[in-house]
Amino acid sequence: MHILIISSSKKTIAHLDGLNNIAGVEIHYVTEVENNGNKPLNFDLVFLDHKLEQEKIIKRIANLQQQLAEQSHWLVFNLENNIQQSLQYLQAGASGIVYKLTSSKLREIIQVLSQQPIYLEPELTQILALRQIKKIISPFNQLSAREFDVFCLLSENYSIQSIAEVLSITSKTIFNCQTQIRSKLNLKNQQEIALFAKKHRLIESKSL
Repeated sequence: MHILIISSSKKTIAHLDGLNNIAGVEIHYVTEVENNGNKPLNFDLVFLDHKLEQEKIIKRIANLQQQLAEQSHWLVFNLENNIQQSLQYLQAGASGIVYKLTSSKLREIIQVLSQQPIYLEPELTQILALRQIKKIISPFNQLSAREFDVFCLLSENYSIQSIAEVLSITSKTIFNCQTQIRSKLNLKNQQEIALFAKKHRLIESKSL
């Protein structure tokens, strides 16, 4: 199996050197500066360092979809406690989200991807499942679908402008949603929204 790891720095690559000890796995490391992304790639797995920045990663995923064989997978690693960015990478075509890349984690990823098309950290899977369930039960059933999306982003400490960009709607609409959320859930500010989301397990405690 051939694996490519595209990292933000040589320091990150040095930290990952222990991955080379897995039998039957050949790993290639490059930094963003070293890899121009234009030549054809022949790798089974490609890992993209989240520290490369979101826009670059989404662009790189689009390039990988054109360059790699259908059975290849590309995953984003070094990404913790940001549900919305995880969803954006998955929507862009990523095959998985990895919090911390280690030898044992890599073995697990290889095994999972041999049986299914997506790898998600268990914590992320749990939170996404809970969000789907809780959006239709009390107290969140008071919120419209858009208000629930805005609530989740506010709980992750997104700004009004950032939420508008993510959801492709106006800042005025976000302000109106925020007002409705606070009124319906009896919350005073964004900090209370985050605490409320934590209480209902819609975000991880360590993300606050």
